[in-house]
Amino acid sequence: MRELLLLNLGGMNYGVWKDEVLSIKDVQTIHRLPLSPTCIAGMSILDGRTATLADLSVCIGLAPMSRQKKGHILIMSEQEKITGFVVAGEVASITVPDDSVHPMPGYLRTPVLDTCVVHASQPVPVILLSSQSYYDTT
Repeated sequence: MRELLLLNLGGMNYGVWKDEVLSIKDVQTIHRLPLSPTCIAGMSILDGRTATLADLSVCIGLAPMSRQKKGHILIMSEQEKITGFVVAGEVASITVPDDSVHPMPGYLRTPVLDTCVVHASQPVPVILLSSQSYYDTT
C-alpha cells in the first residue's frame, strides 16, 4: 500500500505519490517574474529561503492555475532548480492498495504520467514528480 495525494487540476483528479513530496505548505505570496515561461508560477520565500515554484497544471499541459483560488505548494527538494510545484485547491491523502495501480495505456503514457490509480471507480492519472523532465531547462 502507498499513500497518494489527490489534486484537482483543470477540473480532473490527478494523483502524486506522497513519498515524492518533502512537505506541503499553504501558498502565501508568490512573486511572478516578468518574462518567465508560463510553467514558472514564480518565486516565494519558504523557511527563510527563496524558492522557484512551477505551476503543476502547466507542466502537464493544462491551463495555468487561477491565482484567486487557495493553493498549496508541494515542496520537492532543497537542492533542485525547481524547489516545488504550486497547485490550486485542496490536497487530500488516500491509501492505495497495490492492485489499484495500473499502467497507463501506451497512447496516453508520457514521461510524467505512466500509471493511474482506480479510486471511487474513477481512473486517477499519477504524476511522477521525480521525473527529470521537469528539471531539464535546456
